[in-house]
Amino acid sequence: MNTITSTQRSKGQLLPGLIILFFIAVLFAVGQSLKERFKPDSIYFVIKPQISHETLTIIAKKLKDRGIQVTYHDMVFENNRLTSINVSIQVSIPGRSSTSFTLQENGKLHEFEPLIFYYEDGGEKVGFVKQTPEELSETGKKIVNENLIGLLIQQRDSKETIGSWHVD
Repeated sequence: MNTITSTQRSKGQLLPGLIILFFIAVLFAVGQSLKERFKPDSIYFVIKPQISHETLTIIAKKLKDRGIQVTYHDMVFENNRLTSINVSIQVSIPGRSSTSFTLQENGKLHEFEPLIFYYEDGGEKVGFVKQTPEELSETGKKIVNENLIGLLIQQRDSKETIGSWHVD
């Protein structure tokens, strides 16, 4: 009889543990679903010679609303093409100190290299460079290397573009 009683106690003690594990699994699944649902926006900003002064101004205002301060200096346009620019970008990432970037491009000295700003994964990946960064997602690399001239904000269910972006 002691053996049967002991077995019954084990089953009785096992049930609350299984219930707890079940609720942990459900909470984990819900958490993963919410994480995907509220995935942070990705922001890509590419400056090429074809961009206009007006587009640059609109982009600076749009990014300011998102805590990204963009300042342009020494902009030179010749024949409606940007030939020279100095850009400063300050990014405020929640929970961290702000990050600053400055780049200058002068197409009079050599071929104008595109300036690429990226902000992915809620600011985990952020930078302002002249070459496509290795850390950029495959989607981000495709966006900045192919047809974007201006700004693309990619949200979970939508995309917003200022400038031009052609999807192939």
